[in-house]
Amino acid sequence: MRAAADDAEQPVYWAGEIEGTELELSKPAEGRAYVRYLSGGVEAGDPDPTYLAIGTYALPNAYAALQANAKRTDAKLRKAPRGFRAWVDPQSPTSVYLAKPGTPYQVEV
Repeated sequence: MRAAADDAEQPVYWAGEIEGTELELSKPAEGRAYVRYLSGGVEAGDPDPTYLAIGTYALPNAYAALQANAKRTDAKLRKAPRGFRAWVDPQSPTSVYLAKPGTPYQVEV
């Protein structure tokens, strides 16, 4: 994973190694990268959306977009590690979106 991320033209966020899982890295479009944690012998490309996935999206004003989304839904941004702020969309409560001021990337977990 580290080698693949080093070769990427953008950061690739992930949750580190998780015992019993295989990592799948995909870059379906410029500025997007996904890391999925597959378990139970599932092959890469499996369409089941229930596996843990971390998406990294190039977004020039990522933090401002996060703030706008939080304001739109009347939610507060929460503090997250390493200076990130987090927001959960009430319409999609299984995802958490993160951004850091001054960084042109948004992360979805």
